[in-house]
Amino acid sequence: MTYPVLRSRRQVLAGLGVAAAAALLPAGGEQAHAAAGASTSSGPKPPSTPWVFGLQLYTLEDAPAKDLNGTLKTVADIGYRTVELPQPYGKSAAALRHAIDEVGLSCPAIHALPRASEGSWDIEGDVSRLADDVYTLGAAYVVVPAPRYSDALVEALKHPPEGGFNTTNLAELIKILKADDWKRTADLLNERAVVLARSGIRLAYHNHGFDFSPVDHGKSGFDILLERTDPKLVDFELDVGWATVGGQDIQGLFQRAQGRIRLLHLKDAQKPSRNPLDLASADVGKGIVDWREIFTLIRETKVRHLFVEQEAPWNGTTPMQAVRVAYAYLSQNFGTVKA
Repeated sequence: MTYPVLRSRRQVLAGLGVAAAAALLPAGGEQAHAAAGASTSSGPKPPSTPWVFGLQLYTLEDAPAKDLNGTLKTVADIGYRTVELPQPYGKSAAALRHAIDEVGLSCPAIHALPRASEGSWDIEGDVSRLADDVYTLGAAYVVVPAPRYSDALVEALKHPPEGGFNTTNLAELIKILKADDWKRTADLLNERAVVLARSGIRLAYHNHGFDFSPVDHGKSGFDILLERTDPKLVDFELDVGWATVGGQDIQGLFQRAQGRIRLLHLKDAQKPSRNPLDLASADVGKGIVDWREIFTLIRETKVRHLFVEQEAPWNGTTPMQAVRVAYAYLSQNFGTVKA
């Protein structure tokens, strides 16, 4: 069963979506298979050089699909050194790797959906084939960007109300997702992580706002994933924007994760929200995220990769301009952070 085609990540419960926009791609800078046979408990070694900043290409919407080579060159010219791909953009892993190498970038992590969706990588199908693509890209991480939605939720999303979905009616719809769905997601992550680990590839999970909504006597989906996934096999990619908007204690999340947050999405927002699907984007450094706290935590923990990711609404700017502003702010203020 494929995911329904909807417009934006926020409008697709942060994981469903247009094959070209919600399907998250492999990326990477470390050779996956080179680590085969290594201990699965430690994962890839942290970099020994100062932190560099990467970009989740989802931020640039359809620009990479229209002109991948030109987009990658612009990203590299801005100063980014890594990219995280949201989809293969209709290209083979070899073609993607060539385009990335040509401009001096690398791809340390990839996103793959929990269900098969046309034009996307996924962990539902042939995981060995996925591992081959990850190896070709030179990636070390496969990141799953959403829970595995129940059949009932997927079916409901195929039938939007008159006027279409918005963050309000989607917030009601997401309540279909129950504790058992999160438990099944955790079990799926554990199962696929075992297979990927045989090729030296780590699996990680990426949160959105609704991950922190209570589903079981105050316990959230994120709580269930932390408790039920195997810490030796499954890491986390924390989206600090969504977590902050959702009123989460970021330091508390790091403490509870006990070193399992290995990747970050660097995102900012204008204000908190009671709606777990509502994100009022802001340029990085101009919103409510406490970046000094974030980078203090980075210094103290095992974070390995940092990716800027912003999303609509753009509030008078453009995706590429937001990417430039984010790089300028982060590199000027935190560019010498050590692993």
